[in-house]
Amino acid sequence: MALIPKRRLSAIVERHPAILAAMDRANAVEQAVLRMWLVNLGQRQAYERMGHFICEIGHRVEAAGLLAADGSFQMPLTQQELGSVLGLTSVHVHRVLQRLRAEALIELRVGVMTILDRERLKSVGGFDPSHLSSAMGETEKSAGGSGAETPGRGAPLADPPLMVRSAAQGPARGARSGRPGS
Repeated sequence: MALIPKRRLSAIVERHPAILAAMDRANAVEQAVLRMWLVNLGQRQAYERMGHFICEIGHRVEAAGLLAADGSFQMPLTQQELGSVLGLTSVHVHRVLQRLRAEALIELRVGVMTILDRERLKSVGGFDPSHLSSAMGETEKSAGGSGAETPGRGAPLADPPLMVRSAAQGPARGARSGRPGS
């Protein structure tokens, strides 16, 4: 994360429009993920939440090229940490993981997750990876490198310094994106 004064950021993106396009793509993905998590926490049952979470992590790990040949990936979260992420008690997390194991959807051993039946798990969690990839595609098309205005970029940048944060770090507390409504 870095604080970048408005004038400096404006100068950088004028010289390198691809940086602004990348920031727009990252912001679009963050917004899509936020919307999906609002639905996940507000409308899904624990079993569905866990399925969605495991699918999303698996999708992100695969996109990063970190998925093992057998489909496994590192997931060193405790049941208490999973509960914090999903709004569940650790006891409930344990029950849900047991159910997913019993239904041969996942295998979880010493911090290593293996999705045994990806399609069924996607169905359980209502997971559709398009909320991750389509957000990138839409802003990429609109940025196009032709100087076309990217949606939501009509307003000038915010006066205070912007907090730039990578998508992997999640949203910064108190960060201002420089966009209307943020």
